[in-house]
Amino acid sequence: MPPIPSTTTAACLKVNPYLLQCPDFASNDFSFIRDAVESANNLSSQDAINRLVQDWTLRNSKERDIWDAHMHQAQQAQDRATDEAHLQAEKEKETEQKEREKKRPKLGNFDPLLKVSKEPEPILHPYALKQLFDFKYCPLWYFTKMAATESSNVVNSLAADTMNLLQDSTSGSLSFQASSTVTPSKNAISDKDLSWSEFSYAFSWFLRAIGSANWPEKTVQMFATMFLNLTLHPFRQRFNGETSLLVYADETRRQWHRDIEGGKSGPNLSEIVAERLENISNDLHDQTMVSSPTVCLLYCTFCAYLTICIVPLPACPILSIGCISL
Repeated sequence: MPPIPSTTTAACLKVNPYLLQCPDFASNDFSFIRDAVESANNLSSQDAINRLVQDWTLRNSKERDIWDAHMHQAQQAQDRATDEAHLQAEKEKETEQKEREKKRPKLGNFDPLLKVSKEPEPILHPYALKQLFDFKYCPLWYFTKMAATESSNVVNSLAADTMNLLQDSTSGSLSFQASSTVTPSKNAISDKDLSWSEFSYAFSWFLRAIGSANWPEKTVQMFATMFLNLTLHPFRQRFNGETSLLVYADETRRQWHRDIEGGKSGPNLSEIVAERLENISNDLHDQTMVSSPTVCLLYCTFCAYLTICIVPLPACPILSIGCISL
């Protein structure tokens, strides 16, 4: 009996031929096929068994070759897929690296002849920068030297993702773009409570800061003219003149921002209104008089002695007699 030609392909091999064992063709289960081989080939029973074993072994050997070829092809395909995936991952990694390099801030050049300044560049307080970015009112205290010292500590204590360092292209001064988590300073005071020297220093820095924050040019010019007119105002020669000017600047600047945020047209602050300034001066004078002690000379009609009484001015019981204010 010639060997049965193999038409087996890798797709038909559902079981690994290396795991198969040759059947026991001498058993009763194979008596029918064994008898058929004996009759067709005029063989003895043992020769028929040997022929069946030989044919099975030959078929299994061919199936093993097919299996090996299939496994080799599958391994090659897997290797190619792995290599392609690796190359794709490398390309994606390279692309991501290029994107990161594009987004990465560029390190600027340095001037080998430029020396470090004598004093450090002041850093604008994060809260002040947030207010200016939103075009909102910000007390001038945030532009004093005390605030600059505090802002350095605040910046160092904030998380890195809440701050963005900015540099003014014109002046070169540093500031930080703050997130909404930044809160006002507990040390901030009203403009009217600043000293005149603090006010002058702060207003100068304030003008540079609003320019860097891209406030409208006409608004920056208005505040600059206001500051100049306050500085040159003859009221500074009066006893409470500088205090009056500080109160005036505080009140009018606050009101200007309230009008703007309320949808109204803000007034032109560059012109100092003399009547309002005079009213502020009078109010300050009255407050000073109320808080000053008064010496009252009391004449006793029984003993003919003068008695000195020191009381606050509104509480003087004999103001009509004559009081001397200290």
